Amino acid sequence: MKRLVIVIIATMAFIILGALISDRQLLIIQNDLIISNFFRNMVNSQLSVFFIIIAKIFNPILVIIYSWGFFCILRKDDFYPFKSFCWTVIGGYVFMEIIKLIFQRSRPVDPLKTVAGYSFPSAHTFEITLATLMMVYWLEHSRVRLYRLFELLAILMVFLVILSRLYLQAHYFSDILGGVLLAIAWFEISLIIFPPNSPPKDN
Repeated sequence: MKRLVIVIIATMAFIILGALISDRQLLIIQNDLIISNFFRNMVNSQLSVFFIIIAKIFNPILVIIYSWGFFCILRKDDFYPFKSFCWTVIGGYVFMEIIKLIFQRSRPVDPLKTVAGYSFPSAHTFEITLATLMMVYWLEHSRVRLYRLFELLAILMVFLVILSRLYLQAHYFSDILGGVLLAIAWFEISLIIFPPNSPPKDN
């Protein structure tokens, strides 16, 4: 029941956000511009190089590959079935790209790094948030030592990716928010449709 509530809340929030963006509501436009200008005023060569590297390392396709590697490591416990992984990570990416085609929102003008495709929701943000939710869920149901440390590192990755998309002017803040909301909804839907096996028990 809890998962269904999260799905409903995240989905409704995403739909409302998407509707506001499609209608070009002044509140959304103003907030996006304020945040974009804030990051534009921070631009310097060192930060630009750093965030370009972050964007390349955490490219959505590479994040899927990283997730696959992580899945293979923890799969020995057979806690998270292969079909669940495919549905969550690969299916989620395909679904997100379809959503992009529906909204067809243009990218911000004058980005620091040229990017192709539509803007809403942010693919980088969606995939890294989805992978992190999945990683945290796996870790909390596994016997991996220092799992809290891994969780903190995963959350840090999400934070850096979000900053990179905003700093590089590749997305508006509302694109980032949409990516997070869609990732949360998709992850919870995935757990409802393909629930994991019972957690491994210690002897």
